[in-house]
Amino acid sequence: MVDETAEIKEANLLMAKGKFRAAEAPLTRALEVFEHATGPDSVITTDVLKRIVRLYSGLSEHAKAQPLLQRLLEIAMSLKEDNRSMTDIQLALSRLHLAQAHSQKALEYAQTALSQAKGRQDFSQSASALLCSGTARILAEDEASKGLAKQDLQACIDVLTQSENIAHLYLLKGGALQNLSVLADNAAAARELLVDSVDTFGKHMPHDEETDLVKARVYCLLGDIDITQKKYAEASSHLKTALTICEKRLDPESELLSLPLTLLGRMYHGLAQPVTAEGLFRSSLAKLEDKNTVTADLVHTLEAYGALLKMWDRRKTEGEKMCQRAAELRVKLPPHAELLHRLYLQKWSLE
Repeated sequence: MVDETAEIKEANLLMAKGKFRAAEAPLTRALEVFEHATGPDSVITTDVLKRIVRLYSGLSEHAKAQPLLQRLLEIAMSLKEDNRSMTDIQLALSRLHLAQAHSQKALEYAQTALSQAKGRQDFSQSASALLCSGTARILAEDEASKGLAKQDLQACIDVLTQSENIAHLYLLKGGALQNLSVLADNAAAARELLVDSVDTFGKHMPHDEETDLVKARVYCLLGDIDITQKKYAEASSHLKTALTICEKRLDPESELLSLPLTLLGRMYHGLAQPVTAEGLFRSSLAKLEDKNTVTADLVHTLEAYGALLKMWDRRKTEGEKMCQRAAELRVKLPPHAELLHRLYLQKWSLE
């Protein structure tokens, strides 16, 4: 019934074309219609609310999605049913708070979801809740939480090892391995976990856009470690693979292309090929500077480019100015931006 209405048909058509912003208006109209016709807590109204949450997830608009998720949770709780749908909402709220680095709220929702999922022996939701819980504890950034984060993430991997070979569960396992690497005691241990992560994606996951981009991020993290250890041959392999994936999956102007470009620039700087490095830094900045947002990628690129320019006497002043700009922007980064940059975060939409 919902899919047959003019507003929903219009929204579906717009979203199929990637026009998410334009789909907001017909979905909002549909919500008003069904709230009036069937009531604010009806099954049909709930269905439209979930569609709007998915829309805001695609637009990464946390502030607009959060009250809708809260409303969905209140509706589910009023029905007094401990079912998958309620746990799914709890998990979506946990992921949404993780994306905003709200570690305590993320942990609270994850723990509630974990209790519900365990009660139903739902392996998939239990693993997802453990991944959320472990990631939230990482963001807490204290020693006690660090130990508990390791326990949660390892428990997530153990649950998934016992589960059926379903593709999306391997995505969770690869993500748990990636996040465990953040807690590793040294670069060698982190590298081993990241290799296991990308191996999990490569062997068991379909070659869809989401998986490929997650895999590209892990290749970038590996390349970063390789550069630090001056293993430039390995860095080249990992980073060129990441860039190839991103170029295949993303718009040529996407800011997500900046990460492999900047890391390749750092690699060529280490190989004493400054002209090639500068070209890569310029390409990276071109994808970042017109977005009007301060990101960890922008700060890292300015720092790396500035360090390169300071090598040349005639451009030393230019490099110093660039490094100064990077320092000024660094203090404007959102909380935990550097840490979030290294973590696997599940999509916070509803299933």
